[in-house]
Amino acid sequence: MKNKNIIILVVALVAVLAIVLVLVGIAGKTPTDPPATEPPTEAPTEAPTEAPTEAPTEPPVTEPPATEPPATEPPASISLNRTDFSFFRTGEKFRVYDGDIKASEVTFSSSNEKVVTFVNGVATAVAPGMATIYAEYEGEKLECYVHCLFDASEKDGTVNSGKYTLWSMYGFEDDHDITIHMHKGEYLDPYLKDAEGNKISVEWTAAEEGIVTIENGKISGAATGRVLISCTIDGEIVEFMLRVAR
Repeated sequence: MKNKNIIILVVALVAVLAIVLVLVGIAGKTPTDPPATEPPTEAPTEAPTEAPTEAPTEPPVTEPPATEPPATEPPASISLNRTDFSFFRTGEKFRVYDGDIKASEVTFSSSNEKVVTFVNGVATAVAPGMATIYAEYEGEKLECYVHCLFDASEKDGTVNSGKYTLWSMYGFEDDHDITIHMHKGEYLDPYLKDAEGNKISVEWTAAEEGIVTIENGKISGAATGRVLISCTIDGEIVEFMLRVAR
């Protein structure tokens, strides 16, 4: 009986011990949060890589094609188409002015209107002689020498009467009104030919001094003007008019 009680006591103790162990186990446990779940992580995706871009290059600077400046027209001006000429009959006309300025705006004049008139750019022969005509505009002044030779054949008829003819370095001179230009260094070497064409050297003289110089038959200009050149041969006077221009 005593052993039975001991067994019951042992069993009771074991049961109590088991209950204590269970309670201790329960008390030792803390409520556990559900395991934290990290949000699913996507596999890291590389940022789309752009194709390597070259540094922007500025287009090459191109120089515009060289262009010449627009041609500018020369300013309008006055001009004459002759520096000297001759008339051979009364009333003969010749338009000397050919400038860009309107003739109505230009002042025209003549040094001797009894010989030549100059109106609206047109010269008109009036009487035998010589005159200088002018065109003037805003301080610019041009001039032209005009010779009226209406009676030249009467005055100089002995030259080409068939006995003698007048020649020079320029050839046969039939109008007996010759011009040389000083700025060109021109000169005259006049001589005569007889009816057979033989050259005859003569001594020339000038009716006025200061316009020409004569040396060894060579006539050179000394000043602008018009002068009568003559010689005497076989008792005849042979003469011609020489004009010296600039």
